[in-house]
Amino acid sequence: MTNFLTQPSGNGKYVKVGGDFLVYQDAGGTAAFVTGGGSVLEFTGSANQNYMNRNVLGSVFVNQSAPSTVTVQPHGGSAFGHMTLSTSGTLTFATGKIVVNGSVNNTGVPATNKGYVEMQNPLPGTITGMNNTSYISGTGNAPAFYTLKKATTGAVGVYDLPVGTITKYSNLKLDAKTVLSPNPSYFLVGFDNTVPATNTAFTGSAIDECSVKYHSSGVNPLNNGLWRIITGSSAAGTAGVLDISLTENGYGNGANGQTVMYNKLGTPATAADWLLNPFPASACISGNSLPGPVSRTNMQWATIKPASVTTPLMFGTAQSPTPLPVEYLALTAKGVQNTIKVEWSTASEKNNKGYEVQRSTDGQMFENIGWVNGHGTTNLMNMYQYTDISVSKGITYFYRLKQIDYDGMFDISKKVAASISDNNLSFNVSPNPYSEQTNVVYQLDQTSEVTLEVFNKLGQKVTTLHKGIQEPGTYQYPFNAKQYGFSAGVYTVKMTINSQIFTRLLFENN
Repeated sequence: MTNFLTQPSGNGKYVKVGGDFLVYQDAGGTAAFVTGGGSVLEFTGSANQNYMNRNVLGSVFVNQSAPSTVTVQPHGGSAFGHMTLSTSGTLTFATGKIVVNGSVNNTGVPATNKGYVEMQNPLPGTITGMNNTSYISGTGNAPAFYTLKKATTGAVGVYDLPVGTITKYSNLKLDAKTVLSPNPSYFLVGFDNTVPATNTAFTGSAIDECSVKYHSSGVNPLNNGLWRIITGSSAAGTAGVLDISLTENGYGNGANGQTVMYNKLGTPATAADWLLNPFPASACISGNSLPGPVSRTNMQWATIKPASVTTPLMFGTAQSPTPLPVEYLALTAKGVQNTIKVEWSTASEKNNKGYEVQRSTDGQMFENIGWVNGHGTTNLMNMYQYTDISVSKGITYFYRLKQIDYDGMFDISKKVAASISDNNLSFNVSPNPYSEQTNVVYQLDQTSEVTLEVFNKLGQKVTTLHKGIQEPGTYQYPFNAKQYGFSAGVYTVKMTINSQIFTRLLFENN
């Protein structure tokens, strides 16, 4: 198809295009390819194709028979150079890049220049199939960075934003674990070839996290570039948790380990503006993530989102010269009679002097309660255990390990929790900590009036799991804070039995 001077209709049709697809504005200024729900425009050419059209498409399938390009051209005698998909449309990639001229911001410069692909469907999962031969390509250079505008309500789900340059496939994946608030309205995304500034230490001279110094010892951030996002909300973020993954391409200085860093001040050349979130990390770096993707979990929308519709949120790749010295296989804690046994195992160790066993009753402030020797350097699996005899019934204890090298470097492990039962009451939470779901389990010896409630750390009630009379027996209730619109964190389950109160702490991870 090519050189339309009248208004063709594509409503409800599946249209395959092997050459250029150019719909010119007629004398009345109305010519456009008109589509509706259920329509698909598929690009199938074996060579470079051109696209020009004023109207909104249904869905688009980039499926060229040989890896080439679909270049979006200006139309209608103005500077418009964009492709728009409908509120029910999808964008599917297989082979071939969509090439756009980019935009400076949402309104464009001048106002008529929207050089991006616009997806008006707000649902997650509506852009699929992207790969290193098929994505949205821009120049990656100032000032027209932005090449994709994806509508969103901030709903839970995966948003793939496949941007890059003609030589760099640089997909940005936002995996919203809880609802992003306030509603971002849209993600305007682009890839920037600029290399982030080298931050010599995110927290000054102190160890950054997990005994790893990012950007230290002469190791620079990954030099592939960075990602920019502008949202449609001028308010700062208030709630929401997401995991971020960056597809790396075109770098030349990969180090021993990587993670995602952010910058919400729009200043890539200012080292101090690049930060880690959460800090310390919810999951520490354990080795080289390249060729990617590089990921970071449990990032907080309230922390990273700029209070602006013009200042971009930026993501880049921080690097570490030193991955973790110990690879853990498991770490558990469980009540055994009147003690709590902490057990862990490792797959490999390097320069490992040993472990401080640390304990807390609130999951935040820890004290050292014991020491277990390590095995130095080994690739063999090793089993460890420590028995805590100084425990009381009815209290939840949290445990973690401080692994120390012979040279003084150290790493803090994840947390685990356990308790021993109160007299005449079996009341437990398992697993704890947990990611997807935990179970609150208790046993009654007599008919009782029972209220089972969960509160967050601010004292706000999350839910009431049960309220009423229960007969003797064992009861189990599943719980996940995200199900009730809350993010991961520390929660308290409160059980009231015949006016007597018992509590347990819950530790929910992403």
